[in-house]
Amino acid sequence: MTLPCRRSRCSARCIAIAIAFVVAHTDVAAGGPVEGPLSTQPPTDLVVLNAANESTELEFLPLDDRTPRTSLPKTGELVGRLYSAPGEEVAIEYSKIDRVELFEERLLAAAKKHAAAGEFTDAFDYFARLDRDYPDHPGLSQAFTSAVYNEARARFDAGEHDHALALLGTLHERSAATPGLPRAVEVIGEAILKDRWEAADFIGVRRTVNTIESQFAGLRLGLGKRWLGRIEEGAERERQRAEELADSGRTREALRVLSGAMALDPDGVASHRLLEKISAAEKTLWVGVWEAASAEAVAVLEAPAALRQARLLGGRLATLEAYQPSGGEYAATAGSVETDDSRRRLTIRLPRVNQPKGRAGGAHDLARLLLAPSNSAADPLSLLRARAAAVEVNDEKIDITLRGPHLQPLALVAEGLPARLAGVAPGKWRRVALPSGSEAAARYERLSGSGAFDAVEEYVFQDENAAIEALASRQVHALADAPPWKLADLGGIPGVK
Repeated sequence: MTLPCRRSRCSARCIAIAIAFVVAHTDVAAGGPVEGPLSTQPPTDLVVLNAANESTELEFLPLDDRTPRTSLPKTGELVGRLYSAPGEEVAIEYSKIDRVELFEERLLAAAKKHAAAGEFTDAFDYFARLDRDYPDHPGLSQAFTSAVYNEARARFDAGEHDHALALLGTLHERSAATPGLPRAVEVIGEAILKDRWEAADFIGVRRTVNTIESQFAGLRLGLGKRWLGRIEEGAERERQRAEELADSGRTREALRVLSGAMALDPDGVASHRLLEKISAAEKTLWVGVWEAASAEAVAVLEAPAALRQARLLGGRLATLEAYQPSGGEYAATAGSVETDDSRRRLTIRLPRVNQPKGRAGGAHDLARLLLAPSNSAADPLSLLRARAAAVEVNDEKIDITLRGPHLQPLALVAEGLPARLAGVAPGKWRRVALPSGSEAAARYERLSGSGAFDAVEEYVFQDENAAIEALASRQVHALADAPPWKLADLGGIPGVK
């Protein structure tokens, strides 16, 4: 059965009945109880009765008239529908009403109250609701601006300068003509730049200047002009320090100082020329890594650092490079290791440089190892020894016939050689002790051959951005195992491949 919708004229007794009706039906009415912060509630207007009617508060569905009122009419009636009983229209004489608070007025009052108490997160929940549903409400813009300024001031006083500047950026996006905004940006920006400068965070200085110039475009700021002049002086001073360090042989320190000049003046020709000069004078390749191998590390696929070291030092015939659907992928590290189509024959060719004077050569030493009985499965090349049916030596070539086909014959020679046979497959480098005071994690020096570098040093990084900045400033020449998600950043660095 549908109840008829009727308008009732409310006397004092009628108001009391209406209030009782609201109380009695709160839990079952279509509107349900109003709960949670006002900023999350459905819109309701508040009608507060006068003292003669016990100052009772009534929640109404949004009234038709949305005009904020500082005073109520002396005569007439307020007509609307109670939130808890939306099916019946009621009328209340204005003489019985103390005040009417529209929902948007209630939101703004709550926002101001939270902001005054320093509860800015709660305040901005209310501002967000107002901006979404009532963007033109009188007083919203002024109250929001005041709240943002107050929080920016509080953040600034607490030393949270970056947060304070970000808040001003919000104001600028909303209205570039906000009164007092240029002065506030100058004060907070100056504090940020001063902190960065004193901490020698030159990259941070340059980024902050660029950010302020771009984010607050259109404001008349003297900050950028003042600091650009200081930046040029600072870059020149850092270049002079770098040259002095380089002249005294402290190359990496020189590059670290020069990185500050390049951070301040990234497009400066003088800094780039000095960088090329200092970098070219050093015969050591600096490599940024995430982990350095121990001297005794076993070269396995799960240990990239150990694989890098094995390629430099040698001591094994092949290494596991990757996993494929068909099995492991192996590569020879000394000479060549080949298999025929039947996968029953392995051919190992050792470079002639490995042949000791006065001896038959490393191939014979390796053949003797393969033909000797194995006492343990842990012996070097034990798998190959167990599967080898015949071993033939011809100069520095070894032909091994297996007892049966093997899915990946190269896997049989991927184990490390014993120390006495390390010379059979030596690398072109050796690991040496680090110089006193070195920041490197490992150093390798060339044993044979020639190239652009006579030594390799590895420097461990924990932070991706720090490693990229070191590469950009030539504090490292190469970065091993670069994170794929950083390739776009790396590709943007001039000279990086």
